[in-house]
Amino acid sequence: MSDDGSAKKLNIDELTATPPQGLVVNPQPSPATKTVDAIKNAQQGGAPIQAKQKLTTMNQLLGFLRTNNGSDIHVSAGNWVMMRIRGTMHQVTYRVEDKDVRALIFPYMTDQQKEELEREKMLDFAFTNPGVGVFRANVFYQRLGLAFVLRLLPEKPPTLEELDVPSIIRRSCYTDNGLILVTGPTGSGKSTTLAAMINEINSNRRGHIITIEDPVEFIHTSKKCMVNQRSLGIHFNDFAGAIKACLREDPDVILVGEMRDRDTMVAAIRAAETGHLVLATLHTGSASKSIDRILNMFPADEQDEVRTVLSETLRVVISQKLIPNKAGSKLKLFQDILVNTRAISNLIREGKTYLIENAMQTSSDDGMILMDKAIRLAAEEGMIPMADAHEAANDKRIIEESKSFMRNESGIIETVQKLSRDEFGKGVSGTKPTIKKDPTAYRDPSIKVTEEISPDKAAEVVGAIPKELIGLKDIVAELKPGYKRRDGPSAPETDPNAVPVHITKKIK
Repeated sequence: MSDDGSAKKLNIDELTATPPQGLVVNPQPSPATKTVDAIKNAQQGGAPIQAKQKLTTMNQLLGFLRTNNGSDIHVSAGNWVMMRIRGTMHQVTYRVEDKDVRALIFPYMTDQQKEELEREKMLDFAFTNPGVGVFRANVFYQRLGLAFVLRLLPEKPPTLEELDVPSIIRRSCYTDNGLILVTGPTGSGKSTTLAAMINEINSNRRGHIITIEDPVEFIHTSKKCMVNQRSLGIHFNDFAGAIKACLREDPDVILVGEMRDRDTMVAAIRAAETGHLVLATLHTGSASKSIDRILNMFPADEQDEVRTVLSETLRVVISQKLIPNKAGSKLKLFQDILVNTRAISNLIREGKTYLIENAMQTSSDDGMILMDKAIRLAAEEGMIPMADAHEAANDKRIIEESKSFMRNESGIIETVQKLSRDEFGKGVSGTKPTIKKDPTAYRDPSIKVTEEISPDKAAEVVGAIPKELIGLKDIVAELKPGYKRRDGPSAPETDPNAVPVHITKKIK
């Protein structure tokens, strides 16, 4: 809503091809925030979202999330309701109180779960909302009261064809035994990849699949396999104990939701060593780092033994990231794939994991993929922004070696921006913005250093910013707050009313 209480409907193509009925946005923010809002909206794909009527039930809330193609919804006492759409948080412009949060989430919780929440002050569980989907929920207490975050999951597990993954992942599903790891940061699609692999096994092999999760996310109905799914806190009390018990339940395939600690890792590795196929996840950024992560969980005097066992039981490591495409309309999957060939096995056994990435570069015939090279190729072909590629890469040098990256660098000129305190908004001075979140460092080079630009001019300038530059941290330097830069070689002079001055670069 604007300051005078008015609101109007806008077609926000960034959120959905057909905006839901009653969707409105803030048309005219106050002058103090107009510049900031215009810049954020131009670069992040949409103004704060507002429902025409207050969303008072969970069905309304979840339906609103689904209609806008969102992935997560955040409800927190004393705060705005937020939803994440293609990786970016958007605001549903009304606040909820503690009693509202409880009224929304408690009907989906059992008495046992409510007791656990009061005892542990946090809770993980999953529930199904008919007609909307399956949701993974985390409920917790924060400074102002109760809060919860919901992640929307598909009602049916995906297939490997739908994910369009490399063929080596399908082949790994037909391995009789050993350890398969799917790794990556939170929100990188690990659970989705594992669900597609379990679906492949369930549809084409005969056996017994047991999943050990926190909580159960994708629902698998038995097809050619019998599938038993177990949830932490409901069907078992700890991962390591559940894995050990599972060995007496005649399993062929065991899915471990997350190897959180040393005991769980030991149990999973031993299950793989005794002739079962074990699929598990880790929070690591690359395939080679996953090996080091496992080894570092053990004392130094046990690592040699673990290296030997791991070199024999490991089958495949899949590390992945999701990066928005250039249009910002969807996320593209990139994977680092390590196959445990004889050469890789020797490197693990001999403690030479630092050489694994070099071996991966020359082993594409074995199905290995180096994620950084795939990211660079996608950026060169215009599928993703070069800046996002640079930010996501584990080895920045691989992106920086790209001719496309070098062309951008050679066409960059320096410009300087200073926004007055009144126009930029009170209290902003002294903050530490970044290019990704605060593109105000860019400006028209024709504007002089000392000129104060209006919010309308700022919005106009922002519209011309090349998207491939947003996020390049290495092309921005920030002067200290309270200084302004003058033309010529003279030193900066103190200006108590100045906001941070940014030295930045822009494509001609």
